[in-house]
Amino acid sequence: MLLTVVSGYLCTTQTITTTFGESSIPTLAKVYGTIFVVSGWLLSLIFHEFAHAYVAWKGGDVSVAAKGYLTLDPRRYTNPFLSLIIPVIIVLIGGIGLPGGAVWIDQTNMTDERKSAVSAAGPAATLVCAFLTILPISLGLLTTESSVLYAAVALLAFVQFFAFLINMLPIPGLDGFGILEPTLPENVNAMLAPIRAFGFIIFLVILFYTPFIEVLVTPIIHVVEFFGIENDGLRDGFDLLPRLA
Repeated sequence: MLLTVVSGYLCTTQTITTTFGESSIPTLAKVYGTIFVVSGWLLSLIFHEFAHAYVAWKGGDVSVAAKGYLTLDPRRYTNPFLSLIIPVIIVLIGGIGLPGGAVWIDQTNMTDERKSAVSAAGPAATLVCAFLTILPISLGLLTTESSVLYAAVALLAFVQFFAFLINMLPIPGLDGFGILEPTLPENVNAMLAPIRAFGFIIFLVILFYTPFIEVLVTPIIHVVEFFGIENDGLRDGFDLLPRLA
């Protein structure tokens, strides 16, 4: 969190100049903006997983406390590579927010309603983070006059809204499916069981090798526009990133 605050402040020390509709972003602005977006995105990922664990704990899984999932410590994740590293790399590649791996939850003694609630808690936390991120712009506290910070906040909000939308898709391996899974007939769950472990990988292939991503991006752009983010500001936000690919 400290890194997010410090990098956000440093963003205010930089400016973006626009000439004939083209933005020129200083190297330091890109560095500060990237650190802000990545660190802010990591925070939202941590809160996402914490929300899963907290609701599971309230639902009867006392093991999550012993595993350290209630401490907001990402080192306790069952798979930090999937939970943190892969989502950060994807953001750096193209400014896309993807859900990571998950904490391990024992649902043995949970009702179907509790199981669905545990799955829903993560996306709900992501959505809260998205609204908190976009709030300064919606309230007019942050304007394009603070162009670098505005651009970074705009992109971070976009990433979080995008992650929420993806996570709510009813695809095995994503939380959207986890919400529905307890209510599905046993024969349907048995049929889907073999692909559950590969559902997220299959989704990534569809996302990056088909036009499906355009279908997802368009409504998110409309959402952030509705809450006050200008197209130019969001475009500058994407330009802050180093784009690893």
